[in-house]
Amino acid sequence: MDANPSQESPPAPVDAPAPAIMRPEGNLTVAEARRFKSEMLEWTAGNRRITVDLRQVERLDSAALQILIAAVQTGRCTVAELPEGIRTKLDQAGCLGLLGR
Repeated sequence: MDANPSQESPPAPVDAPAPAIMRPEGNLTVAEARRFKSEMLEWTAGNRRITVDLRQVERLDSAALQILIAAVQTGRCTVAELPEGIRTKLDQAGCLGLLGR
């Protein structure tokens, strides 16, 4: 999973730093959940705001979804660029709104 900050952060108010962009790749499933959660905690440490860009994610299961929802609910994380297949499945399951979408 690629977790390097991006230089493409959107503009932010003068008093707040721009969110870093986390770009996971491949599968975000139960097999990767522990590592993904650890990375999310590192990225959001110290009330740091992040955007999780999911455009390179091929699979997202309920374990990773729970981690994302929890991060969004802290107010320090937003989710961007959901692949259409994942967006459709989350919408059908009634979970899309939990990601702030």
